[in-house]
This record gives sequence, C-alpha cells and structure tokens, in this order.
Amino acid sequence: MEAVFYLYTIFIMLVCIAAGTLAIAAYFVNRNRMNLFVMAFFLFYFLDMALIFQSEYFGQNLPFSMEVFYDIEHPLVKTVLAGLALESVWFILLDYLDKKNLILRLAPLAVYFLAEFLILNFMPGGPWRQFLFYEMRQAFLLFMIAFGVVHYLRTTDEIERMRLRKHALIIGVAAALSLCVTVENTFMILVWMPDATVQASSLPLYISERNFSENALTLAFAAFSLKHASEMLRLRFNEPPLADTPGRKNHAEEMLPVFCTQYALTTRERDVLALILEGKDNQGIASSLHLALGTVKTHTHNIFKKTGVSTRQELVRTFWQS
Repeated sequence: MEAVFYLYTIFIMLVCIAAGTLAIAAYFVNRNRMNLFVMAFFLFYFLDMALIFQSEYFGQNLPFSMEVFYDIEHPLVKTVLAGLALESVWFILLDYLDKKNLILRLAPLAVYFLAEFLILNFMPGGPWRQFLFYEMRQAFLLFMIAFGVVHYLRTTDEIERMRLRKHALIIGVAAALSLCVTVENTFMILVWMPDATVQASSLPLYISERNFSENALTLAFAAFSLKHASEMLRLRFNEPPLADTPGRKNHAEEMLPVFCTQYALTTRERDVLALILEGKDNQGIASSLHLALGTVKTHTHNIFKKTGVSTRQELVRTFWQS
C-alpha cells in the first residue's frame, strides 16, 4: 500500500515538473506570458504535493490516530500555495480574454485568502472545518469557469465566440472534475466513518489530505498544457518568435504558425494573411509590405486556393475555426 501511494504521488509531481518545464521553454520561444502563469501553477501544485509526500514519508512508521484525521497540516502554507496556484489559472484566463483590470485580477485571491482565514480561525476543529477549507479551492475554480461562460454568453463578436469554443473541452472537463472533487470531499470528510479495521491500517494517513479527483484535474490541465507547448516548440523551432502584441493580434500571431503549416502557406503568404486578419485591403497590404498590388493579389489568390475559400470573410472564419 505504501509503495503504491509513494509511486502515485511521485508520478503527479513528475508530471508537474514536465508540464512546468515545457511551459517555460515555450515562453522563451514565443514570449507569451501565459506560459509563465502555466509554469507557476505547476510549481505551486508541485510544492503542495511535496507537503503531502513529506507527511506520508515521515508518518509511515508512526501510529495514526483518528483524532487527527480531520486536522489540517501546514494550513497557512497550504492556503498560500493553493491560492497562488489558482491565481495563476485566473491570470491565464484573464490574459486570454484580454482583461487587464488590476482589481479584477487580485480581488478573487483576496476573497479566497479571507475565506480561508475565517475558516481556520473561527471554526472549531472537525470535519466541517476541513471540508470548507478544501472546498474554497473549488469555489475559486468554479467562479473562474462561470466567469468564462458569462463572457462567452455576453459577447456578440462571433470570432471571439469561435475562439472560446475551441477550448470548450478543457472547460467542460474542468467543471466536471471540479464537481467530482466536491463529491469526493463530501464522502471522504463528511460521510465516511472508518471502521476499526481501517483505522488500524495506514489507509487513513494516505487519504486524510488527498483528493484523487483534484489530481485528475491537474493531470488533465497538464495534458492540455503539454500538447499546446509541444506544438509551439515544434512549429517555431526553425523560426524566430513573433512580436508579442496585445489583443486579437496577439492571439492571431500565436495561431498563425499552426494554420500556415496546416495549409502549407509560404512565409510571404503568411505575412499577407496576417494583414488580411487585421482587416486591410489589397492596397493597404501592398503599402505595408512594400509590394506591387498585383503581387498581393497573387498571394491572396494562392491563399484562397490552398485554404479552399473564395472570399476574405470565409478565410477569416476558417482561420478562427481552425
């Protein structure tokens, strides 16, 4: 039993290291600071798991009393690490939605810290205190999901809607697993009553501060991050990073290498496509790139042919749906 839990915990920690390392590598390639926030999330979650591993390692040969089953070890450190990990995800979401308000960025973290402070200092020890302490993480995460959904429902920009729909899967997985975390916490903390046989085993030690659904959620986020970072590194290995500019242009530049590789567009065709996405006409593109108008028309025709479209509107729609 001990070996299984050790290997399981080490596996989660190694995944965090791999995802964080690849995220920082992707940042140095494309200079997109969202990769820094991804790295920060996995760093803080790794440290949180390291605390659990430490408790299991040093407590393996010691008697585990059920009186401490509902205790919270290192509550201040756990609060800070969880808060910073969740804040990293919140920064990723706000950057993706181009929300730059400082109060909006910091207020949810302040509320989270305040809620944890009140729970730790004003609630008596026991299952409900432990349950609410860990459920504040789910409240923060569900708030982020709800914020993203509301933004999607309120926007009237169809391109923005298409861009957000591309990540519907990871958002749905996050919502489902977050609910699973709550169900698991409810059963393990508020419902389950270990019998004498279980109490005599080492099982309570290994599940007292662990949530398998939360680990699964982290693994899902890691899989998404690893896939995204790997694509960026693969596509930009032989080319310099693009300039990082705010707003939709930033998102377009991040997607351009993938799109151009998919449709075998040349470097010059990519330059023309980038300006088409900005809404410039042929004359404006010719002036920006210092090309003859006829040359721009030829490049535009080739882009249409390769992507299977016949109008600029179709081209823009195909790009944001890709």
